[in-house]
Amino acid sequence: MNKIIFLSLLLLCTVIIGCDSFLDAKPRKGLVIPEKLEQLLSLMRKENESLQDPTFGELSTDDFYWDTADLNSKAEPVRNAYLWEADNMFGSDMLIEWLFHYRFIYYANTVLEQLPNITPSVSELPEWNKAKGEALFYRGKFLYDVAIVWASAYNIPNNDKALGMPIRLNTNFNEPSYRSSVKDTYAQIVKDIEESIIFLPELAEHVTRPSKLAAKAMAARIYLSMGIYDKALAYAEEVLKVKSELLDFNMLSVTADYPIVIFNKEVIYHSYMQLYMANFYLNPTLLASYESDDLRPDIYFNFQTNGKIGELKGSYYGDAAPFTGLAVDEMYLIAAECHARDVGEDKAKEYLRRLLEKRYRNGTAPSVNGLTKTGLLDFILEERRKELVFRGLRWGDVKRLNNEGRAIVLERYSKDGKVSELRPNDPRFNLPIPEGVIDLSGMEQNPR
Repeated sequence: MNKIIFLSLLLLCTVIIGCDSFLDAKPRKGLVIPEKLEQLLSLMRKENESLQDPTFGELSTDDFYWDTADLNSKAEPVRNAYLWEADNMFGSDMLIEWLFHYRFIYYANTVLEQLPNITPSVSELPEWNKAKGEALFYRGKFLYDVAIVWASAYNIPNNDKALGMPIRLNTNFNEPSYRSSVKDTYAQIVKDIEESIIFLPELAEHVTRPSKLAAKAMAARIYLSMGIYDKALAYAEEVLKVKSELLDFNMLSVTADYPIVIFNKEVIYHSYMQLYMANFYLNPTLLASYESDDLRPDIYFNFQTNGKIGELKGSYYGDAAPFTGLAVDEMYLIAAECHARDVGEDKAKEYLRRLLEKRYRNGTAPSVNGLTKTGLLDFILEERRKELVFRGLRWGDVKRLNNEGRAIVLERYSKDGKVSELRPNDPRFNLPIPEGVIDLSGMEQNPR
């Protein structure tokens, strides 16, 4: 119990340090609980935290590799994630990404606990609803973000027994944290995201804030990752009824430093990884999958003469930081995949055609008319990887697809040049809970 109390105090400290002036006003007298509506909304507007997604799933994917010199220049936890180390990946330190995510869940719980104490006037009701919707959205999204990295995919057998994530639904520091099941973790994620749709505005003031449209897009992403394809399809198509315009890559400059502008017309909700992707090589199999008339490689990557990529230049973030938010192209691919898995092959082909026409040189997009049902699904999954590269989705996709029998093996060159493998359903697909968290909380560690 002392460990639990200590961890709670540590969380308190991070909350106090990170909060706005109404929490910083009297720090020596303890935590000041916000009571006014504008204060609660300001907790949800901490965009230096609310817009950041975890990096360690992306670092563990096989879409890229570093040479020995570049790898050795990275921090130890980054090297360990890249090499799929089994033990002591993060050392004894508290991983800041874990703290950031659970701290924001704490903010969301603060808002949800305090809102019932505020009786809004008629003019205040939209802001009251917005505060509740945003708190539910962020609590569900941040729990999902950590689950993708640190827990098994939902469609694993016996997901009611597999280790999920700690679920925090209040601000009670005396309540111990424990690992919920994967089934219960995703049940809470879905509950929060779907409830947020009730309260959020149709469209937000800006794509850096949640909206009904963003929550529906988030629900489509989540249900796809769960393998619940009918619901993923329903939400993706709801989004596309409102927002379906795609960027035409024929209109972008391949010589521009960053051809795709931030907050472009495809973006539904903006978030990113604080990860500067530069001086890396693209996975040869992935690189070879782009056809000669496919515009995406030259839009996405700054290739050097030695084959190394100088930096990721085609991120929807507008620079070399990977965009991890929700965008129209992802909704097209979700809708296409879900139709292909059912009996909607013609609709799947139509979604795919509309996307590829905007990604290939005019008049050169490949036809999918002759593909079998199996071939069509394979084609869509390959397009998903090519289109959504460095979006923070590959790690969760591999887990989901391997649970369906896809038998995807990840390969990586290690520091001394040897190839290491991560085979389907290896326990290392669930990264270890940061050792500092385990030491302080006593929670059960992921099997290694």
